[in-house]
Amino acid sequence: MLLTIYFIGAGCLPTIQTPSIAEPLGPAQGRGAVKQNLGFGTLPRPVNTPSTRASSGVVRINTELPTLQPAVTVDRVNNGALDRIQFQNLTQALNMPIGMIGKQPKNTALNFSWSNENQVSWSYQSAEHKLIYSDPSKTPQTSTVSDWPDNERAVDAAVKFLNTIGIDKKTYRNPTIKFEWLEWYKRIKSANCMDQDDVSFVQSIADASKALDLQPPKQKTETSQCLTPHFPSHLLITLERVVDDRNIVDQKGVPELGGELIINAANLEVEFAWVKLGADIQRSDYPAITVQEMRQALEDGGIGKIPQGTVDIQNTFFAFIKLPQAAGEQSEFLVPALVGDGTHTFDGSTRPYRIVVPLVKW
Repeated sequence: MLLTIYFIGAGCLPTIQTPSIAEPLGPAQGRGAVKQNLGFGTLPRPVNTPSTRASSGVVRINTELPTLQPAVTVDRVNNGALDRIQFQNLTQALNMPIGMIGKQPKNTALNFSWSNENQVSWSYQSAEHKLIYSDPSKTPQTSTVSDWPDNERAVDAAVKFLNTIGIDKKTYRNPTIKFEWLEWYKRIKSANCMDQDDVSFVQSIADASKALDLQPPKQKTETSQCLTPHFPSHLLITLERVVDDRNIVDQKGVPELGGELIINAANLEVEFAWVKLGADIQRSDYPAITVQEMRQALEDGGIGKIPQGTVDIQNTFFAFIKLPQAAGEQSEFLVPALVGDGTHTFDGSTRPYRIVVPLVKW
């Protein structure tokens, strides 16, 4: 059974350990030559960059900021389309008429699928570098189980599977049970109790293909009766995408997904997975903002808006942000950014908060 899972942003996010200095990543490589400096021409600006302060909120920086070199390295990630020779060889093998292909063909995408003798299904979508795996024989026999494996065992099973199929460890990080469900499970185990509402909810969604996309039951302060526990028999493990040893984050600092695995909770076998493979990367240096400009940008909310209340930045790390793609653009541009990680306090409540500052000088 092929299951499609869509990511819903998790709440509290763990700090990502990355280098303390944004340094050039080396000479350009990949398809064609790219100049070492300003090799991609004028870069588009990130979306939703505020021109003025959005509120009376305050940002406090409670950590030492990193130093910056005069230049930072922008990455261009090519899609998985075939080059001219590969495309011509493929179309010739498929007996396509030369006139149909034209004189200057430009392959934009390559999607294909296959299966093996064990009825395992595979597919590949080149534009997203996305590999998809499905093994119906690993589907759980029951919709619920009496317990879940702990996070360490589930993650070990996911990593073992990724190693088995040859996925490069440098293309992902932080495999974990989907955050909301992991926190819900910890609460249930700590209380050693599931009430009728919990059990009814799990049973109602256990057969749904998107069960783990839903929010788990809300925490209650008390319950009148503890019942036999029921947990969904599918376990969702998420991966964060990594390029050049860095996460790719959105304007809120949430890491981009690099893959998802659905694991049979009873035996820890993978029944479905998708994962983004590595890709050709070209690199070129661009002028960086100064440390003073970086500090000011953090205090101004980066590419987001400052909320009401107080934001306290406790630490920082480097990541990439993805620039807007022009119509017909087949590659993605990744710009180094500093992410301030901390908390937002307003009206008596505190929640995790991140501020994202692009490091390229436009």
